[in-house]
Amino acid sequence: MKNGKAKALPSISFEELWEIMEDAVENISYDRVPQDWRTMPELGDDPDDEEIEPGNTASDPSLEQLTMTKMTKISEKASVHETNQKAPRISIAGVCERDIDLLLLEEFQSSPSFLLWFTESILGKGTPALAFVSARRSVRYAFGEIDLEIVLTEPSGKEVRLLIENKVSANFQPNQAERYHESGSSHVSSKKASVYHTVLIAPAEYFGKNQSTKGFNQTCTYEAIRQWFKDATELGVRRNYKVALLSSAIDKGTLNYQPLEDAPVTEFWQAYYEMAKELAPELEMVPPVGKPSGAGFIYFRPREILPPGFDICHKFKKSHVDLHIKGYGNRLNDVTKALSLHFRGGMKPYSAGVSAAIRMEVPRLDPGRPFSDQEAEARAGLEAAMELLNWFREKQEFMPTPALKATNKKAK
Repeated sequence: MKNGKAKALPSISFEELWEIMEDAVENISYDRVPQDWRTMPELGDDPDDEEIEPGNTASDPSLEQLTMTKMTKISEKASVHETNQKAPRISIAGVCERDIDLLLLEEFQSSPSFLLWFTESILGKGTPALAFVSARRSVRYAFGEIDLEIVLTEPSGKEVRLLIENKVSANFQPNQAERYHESGSSHVSSKKASVYHTVLIAPAEYFGKNQSTKGFNQTCTYEAIRQWFKDATELGVRRNYKVALLSSAIDKGTLNYQPLEDAPVTEFWQAYYEMAKELAPELEMVPPVGKPSGAGFIYFRPREILPPGFDICHKFKKSHVDLHIKGYGNRLNDVTKALSLHFRGGMKPYSAGVSAAIRMEVPRLDPGRPFSDQEAEARAGLEAAMELLNWFREKQEFMPTPALKATNKKAK
C-alpha cells in the first residue's frame, strides 16, 4: 500500500479461465497431462469420451507452451491474491459430529502429513510409517456402528485398522467402547486385520480432569487437531475454515457436555452419604445424585453453624479435609496470625485457590472401589470433618471475616 491506496489485485474472468481449460483438454495429449487433472479416459462411460481425439502437441510445441504459460499466469495471480488477503473471521453455527467426520475423512485420504501426525499422536513417536488404504464413515457391523474406520498398512504389509468414535457433545450409548473393541477383535480373528486400535476424538473437556480414555485404546483432542491445522501453513488460507470449524465444535462441546454418570462412583457416594447421615448428621451432607467418574470432593455446608464464606470439604483423592475461608488464599499470614494459637493437633493452614484452608490429613479414598472395602477410611474422613466443625464453633470469634466477593488477586 502506497500513499494510503491499496494496490489493485490482478484478476481473470471466468470466461477466460474456461477457454484456457478447454484449450488444454482439446490440445494437450493425455500422456502429458498431470495425473491429478482432468485425465479424460478415466471419466467413465460417457459416449462423448469416444468422440474426443486429442491432438499431438509434439508437432506443435508452441500451442502447448502457450497454454501452459496461461495456466502459470493464473496460478501466479491466485498466489498474489491469497498472499494479500487477511484471514477472514468465520462463524459456523450448528456444527455437528458429521461435519468433523467429513473433515477428518478428507485429511486421512488426502494428507500424508496429517496421517503421519495423527498416527504418531495416538501410537507414539517412532511408530513405523503407515500407508493409507481406505477410509469409511458410518460403518455398520454386527456389534454396532463405527463413526470412522481407517485402514492402513505397515511397511511389513500387516493391516492396521483405526476404529474412531467422534464426539462433539453427545453422551455415550450403552457399552459403546466395548462394542468398538468387539468389532476390532472380529477383524483380527477373521484375519481382516493384524491389529486394531479404538480411538476416541472429542474436545478436551470431554475427557475430564483425570483424562479418562472412556474405555478406548487411544484418544485425541479437537484442540490438538486444530493446532495441527494452525501450523499447516502449506494449506494457505484454506486452513482458516478448518480451524474455525473445529473451534466451533470445541465451543459447542465445552458448553453442552454433561458429565456421564459413573454407576460405581455414584454407589460409593450413596454409601458415604448413608454413613454421614448416621455418624455426622450435623454436617448436613446433601444426598448425592448421579456422580461422574472424577467426582472426589464432598462439601458440607451446615448453615446453622457455618456462615456464608465458610465450608468444609472432604477431598477423597487428595487425602485431606479442609475448612475453607473464602478470600484468604493469598493471605495465609493473616490467617496464621489470627488462628495459630488455636490450632489443634494436625491442623495446618494452606492456600486452596481463592480460599485459605485449615487442613487435616486423612486416609485416601478411591470412589472407584467398593465402599465396603474402605469404611474405616471414610469414617476417619468424617471424624476429621466433625472435628473441624466443632473447632469452628469454639473459635468462631477468632475467625477472619470471609471476603464473599473475593478474587484470587493479591490484597493491596
